[in-house]
Amino acid sequence: MSFFKPNIQNKLIFSFMLMALVPILISTFVATRVISVQLEKDIKRKTHSAADLIADKIDNMENRAALIGEIILSNFVFMQAFKQQDEEQIVKLLNMLEKEMQIDTLLITNEKGELKFSSGSISPNVMKQPDKKRMLVLLEKDNIKKLIAGVGLEIRENDKVVGKIVAGYTVKKEIFQDIEKKMGVDIDLFYKAPQYPKGMKDRGRAVLSIEELINKIYAQGTSEYKRDIYHNKLHFYGLCSPLMSPDKKVSGVVFVGIQKTYAFQTAVGQFLIILIFLGVLLSAVIGVLIARSISHPLRKFTLGIRAVARGDLEHQIKIKAKGEIKDLANAFNEMIQQLRRLRHLEEELRRKDRLAALGELAAGVAHEIRNPLVIIKNSAQILGDRFHGQNDNKELTQYIIEETDRLNKVVTSFLDFARPQKSNLEINQIAPIIDRTLQMTNMEISKKHIEVDKSFQKNLPQARVDNEQMHQVFLNLILNAIGAMPDGGRLEIKTAISRDDSNGTKLIEISFRDTGCGISKDAIDKVFNPFFTTKSEGTGLGLAIAHKIIENHNGTIKIESQEGKGSIFSVYIPIYSA
Repeated sequence: MSFFKPNIQNKLIFSFMLMALVPILISTFVATRVISVQLEKDIKRKTHSAADLIADKIDNMENRAALIGEIILSNFVFMQAFKQQDEEQIVKLLNMLEKEMQIDTLLITNEKGELKFSSGSISPNVMKQPDKKRMLVLLEKDNIKKLIAGVGLEIRENDKVVGKIVAGYTVKKEIFQDIEKKMGVDIDLFYKAPQYPKGMKDRGRAVLSIEELINKIYAQGTSEYKRDIYHNKLHFYGLCSPLMSPDKKVSGVVFVGIQKTYAFQTAVGQFLIILIFLGVLLSAVIGVLIARSISHPLRKFTLGIRAVARGDLEHQIKIKAKGEIKDLANAFNEMIQQLRRLRHLEEELRRKDRLAALGELAAGVAHEIRNPLVIIKNSAQILGDRFHGQNDNKELTQYIIEETDRLNKVVTSFLDFARPQKSNLEINQIAPIIDRTLQMTNMEISKKHIEVDKSFQKNLPQARVDNEQMHQVFLNLILNAIGAMPDGGRLEIKTAISRDDSNGTKLIEISFRDTGCGISKDAIDKVFNPFFTTKSEGTGLGLAIAHKIIENHNGTIKIESQEGKGSIFSVYIPIYSA
């Protein structure tokens, strides 16, 4: 798979992931600590709040029991039955009140605290403190215990205590289910100090058991909050609070706890896993984006270098990135541009060497040919005079003279190309030279049904040129365009100000655009070579001479062409500056 290849992109991705892993772990540790501390604070607050709700609920039970006791004391029937010690009537009345008032326990004692009447079958083991109205007592019979929250109200007759009414509700775990659901805690009740094993362990680690903590509560009579309590084979954050009787003894212990497994693993553990996953994912995404922003341009550089190695100097690297990579791409493109210029200069040097050698050869050959041609022409003229009246022979000598003239023109072209041409440079406007050339070719243009469109820039600067030589250049270019459009077409001639890409020098640009047959890619590099032509007629020297004239004017001539669509010849010459 490409993801596991040891390329720069994958290396950068893994580097970002490794670099991100350390701060992720550190930040995760810090976050875990902060969350754990905050979570423990919330748990402690929640357990204390739940304990307060339990205390409030027990207070409400005592208040309700006190209200029922007051109702009983104010009941005339009950008081008459109590005076008469009518046990049947009292028990009947107590059972009725217990059912209607939904109270768990109703007891009546004599002045000594001995049980006289009861609505239930469980008798009290402690019925003292007659001066205390509210009480929390543990009732027991047949080893069955239950904690009662209620009141002990005195029965008075002529300002003398003759008995006591005990009314109360059973304090049991089930009545706190609403608090468990609301606060998300576990609640348990304990009625005695249990025995606990010493050195209790869980998975080899010493733990504080609930039994040990309850024993401590029974001994001290104060609440204890612990961060790790072992209860029912589970670990809890928990609060153990004593339930005090009126005589300040511990009647029971209520335990309020939250499982550590739920509290930490759910709240912190899941957050830790999510945080690490998101951190690694984020670092991987950032790594991929940054790696691609680097590796993608590098791939373009690789393709560009390979293209240059194949000799394609027209290749350009286009990158949207910024900074050093963009600068590198610009430097690479500039290097390719310089290589193109060097190649062009090299080709020009080779071309000039070839042309120089060819020029010397052409001059020698032309000189050797011209002398015999003069003799042949003169001889043909003498023979023509002797064949006066002999039309057939006269016609033959005329053919010789015409062909000799044609050959002489070819030889003259050779010499014009070969010998150094002297330019009579003068300050001239370019547009009038083009207009004069168009007037000379107007007949040929009309004959081929060619439309000419001139677009000359206004206030075009002047140039130092040889008027006749520039006329010759434009003539060759226009005739070349006419020859490319035998069935008619459009010739656009434009002048404008341009700049040299190499040094920024201002130039005059004259372009000739035709809609003719165009030039093939194989032939486009040869059009300025001497004796190269794609036409059945001609010497192939017209464009070569034009190229040489433009070079003598310190200018350049370029060609763009698409076969079947036409060609553009552009001439660039320096602007005259005084």
